[in-house]
Amino acid sequence: MRQLKTIPPISRASIAERTQLNKGTVSSLVNELVEDKIVTETGPGQSSGGRRPIMLLFNSNAGYSIGIDIGVNYLLGILTNLNGEILTEKKITLNDHDFKKRHGSSSFHC
Repeated sequence: MRQLKTIPPISRASIAERTQLNKGTVSSLVNELVEDKIVTETGPGQSSGGRRPIMLLFNSNAGYSIGIDIGVNYLLGILTNLNGEILTEKKITLNDHDFKKRHGSSSFHC
């Protein structure tokens, strides 16, 4: 996966060469990632004498992650893609810290 993220676009053969995995293993693993839409095939690349390779790109928008930071006087939420890039961020400042006042009770009940 690191090869797909750090050297885009890259071919299956280049991944096999760089990772020293056999081509069949790389092809099988990449095909699973393509099926799950984590990797996309972008089309043929430059040939080095043989058949033109199919180039691959990591799809950073195949999934998302949510992060929430709960502070004393704020809530911060972020949404990131699979590269960890922040797509959206929302911070809410909390001004009222009195639990009793907000919930109308002096004791906590489950």
